[in-house]
Amino acid sequence: QNISRTGLCISTYEKLKEKDSLAVEIEVPGFSNPVKLIGSVMWVKELRSPDDHGRRIFYTGIRFGKINPESEAILITHLNTLKRY
Repeated sequence: QNISRTGLCISTYEKLKEKDSLAVEIEVPGFSNPVKLIGSVMWVKELRSPDDHGRRIFYTGIRFGKINPESEAILITHLNTLKRY
């Protein structure tokens, strides 16, 4: 859904629990390796309407935990590219 330097919002079919830790991999265009980090679920919001197959959908806010400097630089470079559009 959206991404920033400190976290992201994703859509899931599974209702995750607040404070759950997740291994996150973010594919960044132009880079061969994904950015890997640990994130924590900060909030979960169920959408009012299910998808076309009747499945429940949840927006899930994830805050990034520790991220190594190389991965952070890749992420920031990508975010700066997105700001141009």
